[in-house]
Amino acid sequence: SYSRKSEAGSVFNSNAELYYSRERRRQTYARTTPGAADIFDLSTGKGDSKGFEVSADYEFALAGGKLKLVGLQSLSRTTDINGFRREFADGSTTTASIFDQIYKEGESVARAEYRWKTGAADWQISAEGAYNFLDVQSDLFVLDGAGSFQPEALDNASSRVAEKRGQVIGSYGRAVTKNITLQTQLGAEYSQISQTGARGLTRQFVRPKGLVSLAWKASPRLDISARFERKVGQLNFGDFVASVDLRDANDNAGNVKLVPPQSWLASLEFNRNLKAAGSIKLKLERELISDIIDQVAIEGGGEAPGNLDSASRWSAEVNATILLDPIGLKGMKFDLSGYLQRGRLRDQLFGFYRPINDERRYTYEVNFRHDIQGSPLAYGIILDDARNAPFLRLNFSSQEGRDIPNLRAYIEHKNILGLKGRLAIINILNNKESYRQVFYTERRDGVISQIRNGRQGSGVFVRFSISGTF
Repeated sequence: SYSRKSEAGSVFNSNAELYYSRERRRQTYARTTPGAADIFDLSTGKGDSKGFEVSADYEFALAGGKLKLVGLQSLSRTTDINGFRREFADGSTTTASIFDQIYKEGESVARAEYRWKTGAADWQISAEGAYNFLDVQSDLFVLDGAGSFQPEALDNASSRVAEKRGQVIGSYGRAVTKNITLQTQLGAEYSQISQTGARGLTRQFVRPKGLVSLAWKASPRLDISARFERKVGQLNFGDFVASVDLRDANDNAGNVKLVPPQSWLASLEFNRNLKAAGSIKLKLERELISDIIDQVAIEGGGEAPGNLDSASRWSAEVNATILLDPIGLKGMKFDLSGYLQRGRLRDQLFGFYRPINDERRYTYEVNFRHDIQGSPLAYGIILDDARNAPFLRLNFSSQEGRDIPNLRAYIEHKNILGLKGRLAIINILNNKESYRQVFYTERRDGVISQIRNGRQGSGVFVRFSISGTF
């Protein structure tokens, strides 16, 4: 990153990122069933991903206001090859398959913001244009009786999805009274989503967006704010294209008829200053969602991510910093955070309300840190945990979570040739991820064919990092 500010007050910022990652996976399974031959499964995978992102913004004075110009460009390419092989102890025919995908993704964004003041009021108008695309090429190969892999047809597996999006939003803010400030936004978003391929479509959407918020300085140490917002979500272009699960056949057909979800969001936030003891913030939210994306049945058979009519959720979030200096423990503090969320939508098969698929149910983190007085050294201990709601398909359910919380510890030196170095021990308690998977012969309202319980661990490991600014 690079930043510069001129004597006239103009500000220029730029960022660039270049990355490459390589991953190799191998998992073996042995399954024993009374009265049947033992089964041995091998899952393999390799993925290579590379890409870049560059962005810049420039703000300068213009006609009594400030104009900010923003640009961003990113491109990436990912190759993902997954293999699966199943052998039987009684010599039955071995089965095997390979699913190969190449993803090319890109995003281009241009944005302009102009803000100015008239008396006690603050104004801003912003315009943004964006182009996003995902180009996917997929191939499926299946082992034949002669021991060779043969290509197999796969509907809607290779396609290009692109979106042209533009939005204009106007903002107005001012102090209503000495202690109350009003902020409003109103605008609209236009998008054109197109997909090439056998089932390609081109569709256009116009969605209103906006918000109203009030901030109240209730006392010198207490701030309260309320916000009401109309939001428009973004689509995952990968949901448009078919995917294959080689081991369990939990395939997605791909859905070309997806529309962006929308929601009404109301929030209330309290910020309390504890003076020398720190601060605490509490945030409450309630959201009503339309066109939420979940697993749905696809016309012609199969299932894929699709839109459901409605859903709702509420959440509570707390963040606090507790400084121990007032009780004589210099340089010591606790950073505490917690998040609780409950959502619900109507299950397509059973008709009752259930949690939103794989949503975050709760998280918490307790972070203790001691900056040793008169020394460049610091150390800390972090305890955290999280849990998600189950993930449900029409023919499958899965629940994952940690057995016990995650515990980390670190020691830090704040001046290694002007940089900060940190040595950390991760997963000290050696927790493991447990899972329970339930498979059904047809749908979740039918007969269970298999239940799988297991645990996976990564062990205890050490990480060293160095960071800083030149």
